[in-house]
Amino acid sequence: MVAAVVARDVPVTVQSIGNVEAISTVTLKAQISGELVGVHFQEGDFVKKRASFYSPLTARRFEAALRQAEGTLAKDEAQALNARLDAQRYEGLGREGVVSKQQVDAAQATAGAMTAAVAADKAAVESAKINLQYTTIYSPINGPYRLGHGEAGKSG
Repeated sequence: MVAAVVARDVPVTVQSIGNVEAISTVTLKAQISGELVGVHFQEGDFVKKRASFYSPLTARRFEAALRQAEGTLAKDEAQALNARLDAQRYEGLGREGVVSKQQVDAAQATAGAMTAAVAADKAAVESAKINLQYTTIYSPINGPYRLGHGEAGKSG
Protein backbone atom coordinates (compact mmCIF):
# COMPACT_ATOMS: atom_id res chain seq x y z
CA MET A 1 0.00 0.00 0.00
CA VAL A 2 1.29 3.42 -0.92
CA ALA A 3 0.05 6.73 0.46
CA ALA A 4 0.79 10.30 -0.46
CA VAL A 5 2.54 12.45 2.14
CA VAL A 6 0.33 15.30 3.35
CA ALA A 7 1.28 18.13 5.76
CA ARG A 8 -1.42 18.77 8.39
CA ASP A 9 -1.89 19.60 12.07
CA VAL A 10 -2.05 16.56 14.28
CA PRO A 11 -3.32 16.95 17.85
CA VAL A 12 -0.86 15.98 20.57
CA THR A 13 -2.55 14.25 23.48
CA VAL A 14 -0.85 13.42 26.74
CA GLN A 15 -2.64 11.32 29.31
CA SER A 16 -1.45 11.45 32.87
CA ILE A 17 -2.64 11.00 36.42
CA GLY A 18 -1.92 13.81 38.87
CA ASN A 19 -3.16 16.51 41.19
CA VAL A 20 -3.64 20.21 40.56
CA GLU A 21 -3.07 22.71 43.34
CA ALA A 22 -3.60 26.45 43.44
CA ILE A 23 -0.44 28.52 43.59
CA SER A 24 -1.98 30.75 46.25
CA THR A 25 -4.89 30.20 48.60
CA VAL A 26 -6.28 32.75 51.02
CA THR A 27 -8.83 32.28 53.77
CA LEU A 28 -10.72 35.43 54.70
CA LYS A 29 -11.81 35.93 58.29
CA ALA A 30 -13.64 38.88 59.80
CA GLN A 31 -11.76 40.94 62.38
CA ILE A 32 -14.79 43.04 63.24
CA SER A 33 -18.48 42.20 63.30
CA GLY A 34 -20.96 43.71 60.90
CA GLU A 35 -23.27 43.17 57.97
CA LEU A 36 -21.81 42.96 54.45
CA VAL A 37 -23.74 45.12 52.02
CA GLY A 38 -21.41 45.39 49.04
CA VAL A 39 -19.82 42.54 47.10
CA HIS A 40 -17.33 43.83 44.53
CA PHE A 41 -16.63 40.66 42.54
CA GLN A 42 -18.32 37.73 40.87
CA GLU A 43 -17.05 34.23 41.39
CA GLY A 44 -14.32 33.50 38.87
CA ASP A 45 -13.38 37.16 38.37
CA PHE A 46 -9.68 37.93 38.27
CA VAL A 47 -9.05 40.13 41.30
CA LYS A 48 -6.03 42.38 41.58
CA LYS A 49 -4.06 42.66 44.80
CA ARG A 50 -5.52 45.32 47.14
CA ALA A 51 -8.81 45.39 45.19
CA SER A 52 -11.89 45.67 47.41
CA PHE A 53 -13.83 42.41 47.94
CA TYR A 54 -16.59 43.52 50.30
CA SER A 55 -17.94 46.65 51.98
CA PRO A 56 -20.00 46.59 55.16
CA LEU A 57 -22.91 48.74 56.27
CA THR A 58 -21.21 49.06 59.63
CA ALA A 59 -18.46 51.38 58.40
CA ARG A 60 -20.55 54.35 59.59
CA ARG A 61 -20.59 52.89 63.11
CA PHE A 62 -16.77 52.72 63.12
CA GLU A 63 -16.45 56.22 61.63
CA ALA A 64 -18.66 57.52 64.46
CA ALA A 65 -16.57 55.64 67.04
CA LEU A 66 -13.42 57.26 65.62
CA ARG A 67 -14.96 60.76 65.76
CA GLN A 68 -16.09 60.11 69.35
CA ALA A 69 -12.60 58.94 70.37
CA GLU A 70 -11.03 61.97 68.70
CA GLY A 71 -13.49 64.27 70.52
CA THR A 72 -12.71 62.65 73.87
CA LEU A 73 -8.99 63.05 73.17
CA ALA A 74 -9.39 66.76 72.35
CA LYS A 75 -11.45 67.36 75.50
CA ASP A 76 -8.97 65.50 77.72
CA GLU A 77 -5.98 67.27 76.14
CA ALA A 78 -7.56 70.62 77.03
CA GLN A 79 -8.29 69.45 80.58
CA ALA A 80 -4.75 68.04 80.91
CA LEU A 81 -3.27 71.39 79.86
CA ASN A 82 -5.41 73.17 82.44
CA ALA A 83 -4.44 70.62 85.12
CA ARG A 84 -0.72 71.11 84.37
CA LEU A 85 -1.10 74.90 84.58
CA ASP A 86 -3.01 74.53 87.88
CA ALA A 87 -0.28 72.27 89.23
CA GLN A 88 2.37 74.84 88.31
CA ARG A 89 0.35 77.60 90.01
CA TYR A 90 -0.16 75.52 93.14
CA GLU A 91 3.56 74.69 93.28
CA GLY A 92 4.35 78.41 93.25
CA LEU A 93 1.69 79.15 95.86
CA GLY A 94 2.95 76.22 97.94
CA ARG A 95 6.49 77.62 97.94
CA GLU A 96 5.08 80.95 99.16
CA GLY A 97 3.12 79.17 101.88
CA VAL A 98 -0.27 80.34 100.55
CA VAL A 99 -1.66 76.80 99.99
CA SER A 100 -1.04 73.56 101.83
CA LYS A 101 1.23 70.74 100.64
CA GLN A 102 -1.90 68.59 100.30
CA GLN A 103 -3.40 71.05 97.78
CA VAL A 104 -0.16 71.06 95.77
CA ASP A 105 -0.10 67.25 95.78
CA ALA A 106 -3.75 67.09 94.71
CA ALA A 107 -3.10 69.45 91.78
CA GLN A 108 -0.10 67.39 90.69
CA ALA A 109 -2.10 64.15 90.97
CA THR A 110 -4.89 65.65 88.84
CA ALA A 111 -2.35 66.69 86.22
CA GLY A 112 -0.86 63.19 86.20
CA ALA A 113 -4.29 61.58 85.91
CA MET A 114 -5.20 63.80 82.97
CA THR A 115 -1.89 62.97 81.25
CA ALA A 116 -2.74 59.28 81.64
CA ALA A 117 -6.25 59.90 80.30
CA VAL A 118 -4.76 61.55 77.21
CA ALA A 119 -2.51 58.52 76.64
CA ALA A 120 -5.54 56.20 76.93
CA ASP A 121 -7.51 58.43 74.55
CA LYS A 122 -4.69 58.27 71.98
CA ALA A 123 -4.80 54.47 72.18
CA ALA A 124 -8.59 54.56 71.73
CA VAL A 125 -8.21 56.75 68.62
CA GLU A 126 -5.61 54.35 67.20
CA SER A 127 -7.87 51.38 67.93
CA ALA A 128 -10.82 53.10 66.24
CA LYS A 129 -8.66 53.83 63.16
CA ILE A 130 -7.61 50.18 62.96
CA ASN A 131 -11.22 48.99 63.27
CA LEU A 132 -12.26 51.43 60.53
CA GLN A 133 -9.57 50.00 58.24
CA TYR A 134 -11.06 46.54 58.77
CA THR A 135 -14.46 47.62 57.44
CA THR A 136 -13.40 46.89 53.87
CA ILE A 137 -11.90 43.56 52.87
CA TYR A 138 -9.16 43.76 50.25
CA SER A 139 -7.60 41.01 48.15
CA PRO A 140 -4.16 40.08 49.47
CA ILE A 141 -3.10 38.51 46.15
CA ASN A 142 -3.72 38.62 42.39
CA GLY A 143 -5.80 35.84 40.92
CA PRO A 144 -9.22 34.45 40.12
CA TYR A 145 -11.59 34.48 43.04
CA ARG A 146 -13.83 31.57 43.96
CA LEU A 147 -15.82 30.72 47.02
CA GLY A 148 -14.43 27.81 48.98
CA HIS A 149 -16.45 25.08 50.60
CA GLY A 150 -17.28 26.15 54.16
CA GLU A 151 -14.84 29.06 53.99
CA ALA A 152 -15.21 32.79 53.63
CA GLY A 153 -13.33 32.75 50.34
CA LYS A 154 -10.32 31.57 48.42
CA SER A 155 -8.21 32.77 45.60
CA GLY A 156 -6.24 30.35 43.59
